[in-house]
Amino acid sequence: MNMFRNKCNEIRKSRGTTKCFKTTKRIDSIAKVALTKQGKLCISSSKILGPIPGVHVGDRFEYRIELTIVGLHSRNEHGIDYMEHPKIFNKTVATCVVAKEGCKDEINDNDEVITYIGEGGIVRNKQRDYCPKDQKLTKGNLAMVNSFFINNDVRVVRGINVAPNKTAYVYDGLYKVMSYKQKIEPAGNLIFEFKLVRSDGQTVVPWNELKSNASFGMFC
Repeated sequence: MNMFRNKCNEIRKSRGTTKCFKTTKRIDSIAKVALTKQGKLCISSSKILGPIPGVHVGDRFEYRIELTIVGLHSRNEHGIDYMEHPKIFNKTVATCVVAKEGCKDEINDNDEVITYIGEGGIVRNKQRDYCPKDQKLTKGNLAMVNSFFINNDVRVVRGINVAPNKTAYVYDGLYKVMSYKQKIEPAGNLIFEFKLVRSDGQTVVPWNELKSNASFGMFC
C-alpha cells in the first residue's frame, strides 16, 4: 500500500510540473495500471465472506481503488460487492458495501445502524440531466436481500468527506442486514432501503475524532 501511495504522489507531482499533461484519468487508476504492468501489484480477492486477512477495523484508505487492492471491495463503480454463496448453489450474497456521506445513505457518527440505499436508478439523458428510474431486484440489491435471509456478515466501508470533492474511506467492520423495504421517492421511482446493524464485540471507530483531524485525508 505504501508503494501504491508513493506512486500516486509521484504522478501527482509530475502533473503539477508538466505543462502538457493531457490525460484525464484519475491518479489512482494510472498508478494501479503502472504497478500492475511492472508486476509489483497483486490484487487481492474480495470473494470472501467476513473479515479480510490483514485488514483491521479503523484502517483508512485515501483512494477507492485501495479497497480493491486489499480485497475489501472489488466493484469500483458500485456500492455493493457480492459473490455466490459457497454452500448455496446459484445464490448470491453481499460481501461488502461502501456507505458514503453526502449520498442518500443515513450514517450517524454515534450510532451503529446504517440505512443504506440500494444501487441503480441513476440514469442521465443526453443533456446529462438526472432521470430517476426504479431500482431493480438484481445484482447487488438481490444479494443484499439474500444476505438478510441468510444472515451472513457484510463488511462496511464508510466514505467520509474530508475536503471539498475529497472522500476518504474507513473500514467499519462487520454488519448484518436486519431488514429491507421498497420506498417511493418524491420523483415517483422505487428504491430499496436496507437497515444494517453493526455486529457486537468489534473495535469502536472514533468518527468524531477522525473528522476533526485536519490530516485525515493525507495518507501518503
